[in-house]
Amino acid sequence: MSFLLSLRGIISFIVGISFIFGIVYFVALGHTLADLKTVLLGFQVSPWVGWSFLSPSMSASVADYLIRPHTLATASPPAQTYVPIAALALGGFVTGLIRKHPLNSVFIGFTFAIIIIIAYGISLLLNPFSIIPGILGLSLSDIVLLFVIPSATGFVGSLLTVI
Repeated sequence: MSFLLSLRGIISFIVGISFIFGIVYFVALGHTLADLKTVLLGFQVSPWVGWSFLSPSMSASVADYLIRPHTLATASPPAQTYVPIAALALGGFVTGLIRKHPLNSVFIGFTFAIIIIIAYGISLLLNPFSIIPGILGLSLSDIVLLFVIPSATGFVGSLLTVI
């Protein structure tokens, strides 16, 4: 029984993070499946090259969108600016639906936020001249929303499946 619960947790984590990064990659950045195939095949053919086949703008753009949900939503009128909020909410909600346990869904939502912060830090390291402006560009409301959105929607999604 515990094996199935842990398997459900792993599957919900993978599906949720895939939703979050996939929505931003395809909707906000406008990439196609052909672009994703090119990236994946490039990594598969020459794995010893590492991340250098990606341009810094391409690898940093998904994390840059996700780290600033409040700033992007209040900055400009295009619809793509609401994509990080929608991606975080949908990823957390789907995680809650699969996980079926409210507190575990909140924990997984916090884990999503930590992974996004780590991905953003790695993307800043790709361009050393953007480290200080990148860190100073973060606001407290962005970080709070980054933690609250997937956790709250995961909590709601798990409450819907408990009943």
